[in-house]
Amino acid sequence: MEKKALVKFVLLHFLFVFSLLCLFDVFTFKVYAEEEDSFEKSNIVEANTINEVLESNSKYIDIQLFQESVQLDLPKNTASFWFSIPEGTVIGGENYLNLDMKVSNTLINDRSSITLAVNGTTLETKWIHEITDNNQSWWKVIIPSEVMKIGELNEMSITTAQRSIEGDCADIDNPSNWVRFDPDSYFRIGIVQFGTPYLGNLYSFFYNSFNDKYRIQNEYVLPQNPDKAVLQGMLKISSSIGAFNRNKNLISNRVSFREASDPSLKNKLFIGTVDNFTNSSILLLPDSLSSEEGFLSVQNGNALISGRDEIGLDKAINFFSNISYLEQINEAQLKVSSVVSENSAIDINSNETGYYSFSDFEYDDVNLAGAFHQKATFIFKQPGGIESGDDSYIKLRYHHSEALLSDNSLITVYLNNVPAGSEKLSNSNADGGSLKVKIPEEIRESETIEVRVEVYNYLGKIDCSKDFSDTAWTVIEKQSEIYLEPSDTGVYPTLTSFPYFGITAENNSITVGMPTDYDADTLNIMNILSTKIGQVNGVTSDFIVCPESDGLTEDAKKGNMIFFGSFNDLWLPDEVSVRLGILPLDDGFTIKENLSVANETLSEKLVFQVIRSPWDFNKKIYVLMYDPSIKTYVAEFLSDTNKLNRLSDQISIVNQNGVATNYLFGDNLSAQDNKVPLTWERIKYIIEKSVGLPIWLLFLALLLIILNIFVLFKVLKKKGRFEKAAKDMGNTNEEINDSYLENDITKSSISDSYVEGNIKENSIKEENSEDDFER
Repeated sequence: MEKKALVKFVLLHFLFVFSLLCLFDVFTFKVYAEEEDSFEKSNIVEANTINEVLESNSKYIDIQLFQESVQLDLPKNTASFWFSIPEGTVIGGENYLNLDMKVSNTLINDRSSITLAVNGTTLETKWIHEITDNNQSWWKVIIPSEVMKIGELNEMSITTAQRSIEGDCADIDNPSNWVRFDPDSYFRIGIVQFGTPYLGNLYSFFYNSFNDKYRIQNEYVLPQNPDKAVLQGMLKISSSIGAFNRNKNLISNRVSFREASDPSLKNKLFIGTVDNFTNSSILLLPDSLSSEEGFLSVQNGNALISGRDEIGLDKAINFFSNISYLEQINEAQLKVSSVVSENSAIDINSNETGYYSFSDFEYDDVNLAGAFHQKATFIFKQPGGIESGDDSYIKLRYHHSEALLSDNSLITVYLNNVPAGSEKLSNSNADGGSLKVKIPEEIRESETIEVRVEVYNYLGKIDCSKDFSDTAWTVIEKQSEIYLEPSDTGVYPTLTSFPYFGITAENNSITVGMPTDYDADTLNIMNILSTKIGQVNGVTSDFIVCPESDGLTEDAKKGNMIFFGSFNDLWLPDEVSVRLGILPLDDGFTIKENLSVANETLSEKLVFQVIRSPWDFNKKIYVLMYDPSIKTYVAEFLSDTNKLNRLSDQISIVNQNGVATNYLFGDNLSAQDNKVPLTWERIKYIIEKSVGLPIWLLFLALLLIILNIFVLFKVLKKKGRFEKAAKDMGNTNEEINDSYLENDITKSSISDSYVEGNIKENSIKEENSEDDFER
């Protein structure tokens, strides 16, 4: 019994102590979690969460560093993150980086380190093994407020020196030598006070601040029954915002009527004549406006684009959409009476020769600096949607450091990820070399040609912990050539890079065909489409809104087009519908042959299609139709660039999981449908290519030939006149000679008569003399 009691006492004592320890551990973990909550974060705080944090007097924001994992696998690497702090913002409290880092277990402890710098100021360096635990850990670094710049772009750079194998440069191309930064890494900034926006910094304040690195977010507030002028203005403004934010791949937009309704969206854009918003308490309103006068203002996160009447509203929309004008205004409000010029398009107009330089496509010299592998990518859209001819080529011009060893240094050109040509980097081409590669037919058949240039800058045995960017370099010159030989065959448009139109300065108008009856969700789809148009094409566009009730005007037919609607309310002109592969009907669909599609497979799907405009060979028409039951998903899909990148070919059917099934349809067209219409430029090119002379010289020669023929004709005509004149002159001379002869005869007869008279006179005189003598 005593033994049992003793065992029982020991067990109870053990359980009591264990319970106390567990309670203590739980309490300790709770305190740790409250004090160091940042170490447990796995998701970046979204905009609405940030607003709540600021309102709870714990003023800080967390900025996501990377949208996807970043892997570093060279002996020396640098990953950079850029962020902007709006002008007028006051930073305070604790600012720090929290980096989620995972590393290879092959790293050598005393050869692998990591360094953080902000705007060139080094803040901390550590051995990687001191940070990691079981090959993964969080690295927290305090960032002083004084190293950050307000109202300017800031750079945070993370540099690693990492080795897995001993020996000179043994880790080059070593897949086991890696360090990875995951996307849940974040940068916390303490905020004492936010800055105040004004018109000049509105775009930057709205779209370049803190956590807006990857997302565009706006709420568009329109009058209750917006007319076409308001809708077209909204689309132009949203395309301008898209063009300003080309690298952001998420869009959070919403359209509301009369007043803002979504507090999670911090940027509010009120569009309409001023009489629609006179009762608003959150807007900065004008005291008075004259006829045809526009008005712009911003107060906190609320921007007003307005006017006294439709003409004034149009002036305000154009001014707001052209950032080069807006950024000159240092006030929070502006009355607009001027009609400003349009933004110029950046797309390349096709020319008759087909010769372009890289600079024509907005590329500058590119320096591929650093030892070993370096690369750069160039994207070229075939101008005018015309497939280039067989003689098309790319001639890369470059120069490089004379320190490179020619036996191992190389330059290689890839076309659409396929190797196309290589050559050595030697002393003979250090001051200037060229590499010419022909563009194969299979690449010329696509709208986009991707040129990737890779160089191997080899210096020999070096310290691979340094990049030697000042010694090992190759420069790709902006005067590199790309010859896209004009042909008579068009590139059939595809859904790749949707919605790319190839907008030119001559015609940047886009026609939008929409259902006659629409709600806020319909307008939101249209709004997101126009934002994507701005992002993809990089230019602010004008829009012509065409509901079914209005039909297409002649001006609307001149531009690129996009039609959208559900299977039930989509409207299309007959010239467009007959060219589609899938067409919704009242009782199903018309589906062209050779498409593995049935009525049943289109349930709860989005359908994208693209065709060439029947009114202009060089223009495109996109058609977006969807099952009405998934209308809300349409906006979600269009808002994500990564999902849109899944579209290709001419028809794409998308389910609610974002999976796209693509179909070729352009191959069904006849060769004649794909022939480029004969235009003056085309005729001129054909003539010049045939004779090998410029058209102006041919015209000059033709003019000279015509002039010579005219002169010859005149000479021949005059020759006949001369011959006739000579003949007439000959007759006249004969007559004159005859007349002269007759005169001579007459003169002779007169002379004879005169002589006879003289003789008679002399004989008389002699007779008289004889008589006188006799007397």
